[in-house]
Amino acid sequence: MKHGAAFVYAVDVGYGQIDWSLRTSEKVKVLERTNIRNLDSETLLADSPGQAPELAVMDVSFISVDKTLPNTINLMKEGLIELVILVKPQFEAGRSKVEKGGVVRNRETHVELLENTLKLSCNLGLDIAGLTYSPIKGPSGNIEYLLYLTGDKRLEATKAETDLESKFKPEFSKAAKEVVEEAFNHLNKRD
Repeated sequence: MKHGAAFVYAVDVGYGQIDWSLRTSEKVKVLERTNIRNLDSETLLADSPGQAPELAVMDVSFISVDKTLPNTINLMKEGLIELVILVKPQFEAGRSKVEKGGVVRNRETHVELLENTLKLSCNLGLDIAGLTYSPIKGPSGNIEYLLYLTGDKRLEATKAETDLESKFKPEFSKAAKEVVEEAFNHLNKRD
C-alpha cells in the first residue's frame, strides 16, 4: 500500500495471520478462514469498492499453487492482469519427493515442479514474464522461487486450446533448470 495500491484483498485460509495495521486499514478487506479455491467474485467484492484485483500476490502453504491459480485468475478483473507467485517445492511435490524435515533437496524435482507450474500458467493463458529464486529460504531450509506472470483476460475467451499449449516453449524448461542450478549453488554455499 505504500507504493500506491488503491485497495487490497487479503485472503487467508487461516486466522490471525494478517498484521494488525493491515487488518484495521480501510484500504484492506480481510477474508480469513477463506479457501481461495472456493471463493467467488460476489463474496470477494461484497462490502468493498467493487473493483476486482488486477494484481495478485500469492504465498500459499500446505497446498499446491497449481490448485489455487485457476480460481485466483477467475477472481481478477477483465483485462490486463499480473501475478507474483511464491512457488514452494515442499507443497508442490508429492509426499514421496519430500525428504525428512519437509525439505525437497533434489534439483531435478525442483526443475520438474517449476516446469509443471510454468506449463499450467501457459495453459491458463498467462505469459511467463519472470522467474527467479527467492533470496530467503523457507523456514525448514527449502529453496523457493518467485514467478511473475502477466495476461489479458479479454483475449482468453477467444483462444483455442492448441494456442494455449503452444505458449509453453523449450526455453522455459531451460530457464527453470538455470534458476534451480543458480539457486542451489548460491543459497547452499551460504549454509
